[in-house]
Amino acid sequence: MEKREQKIERAYKVFAEHMAELKDLGDIQILDWHKPGTIWCNVRYVFDLKGGRIYISGDLGEAVVMPTWLATPGTTYNTVCGGERVVNERYFLEKVKASSDKYEYDYAEAEMAVKTNCPGIEEDDLEVVMSDFDERWGLRHIESEARDILEGFDRDYWEWFATAGQNVDACVYYWLVGLKIAWEVLNGGDGK
Repeated sequence: MEKREQKIERAYKVFAEHMAELKDLGDIQILDWHKPGTIWCNVRYVFDLKGGRIYISGDLGEAVVMPTWLATPGTTYNTVCGGERVVNERYFLEKVKASSDKYEYDYAEAEMAVKTNCPGIEEDDLEVVMSDFDERWGLRHIESEARDILEGFDRDYWEWFATAGQNVDACVYYWLVGLKIAWEVLNGGDGK
């Protein structure tokens, strides 16, 4: 599975030929981020100043964001995308209220978390616990046999179990890197 830095770097490469268009409709500002002549990896950011929401849609998934900052492109850039090649994905995700994709799960990392939190777990028991692993949902949905095994090691296993192997989904980096580059290009920079 790609690491954070790899996902960010890939987003920069994908967006190398994209262009930004900002439409100001008063209480609504629409930032379209797209590659001319295609619909490939297009993102639309709708900033609802009156409603205090940001709506993201396009090829890379959808999200409804309820920021604690003013819902404008500039304020959002300054809050979660400011600085050189920096994105603050964790803070951003705290504000995401609905999304097609927030997280992805890595099997090896999840397995390591189970081994760490259940020292000495037998291989057969580990296999039972990991049998319901899913890259989209991780280990959230497990059968009673797996719960019994985990409770034998840690009766509060649920405190760490749901996030075992959890990583920020690549689309989140695309949304933030896209916004970062688009805003910089609109303001006379090169977006690099």
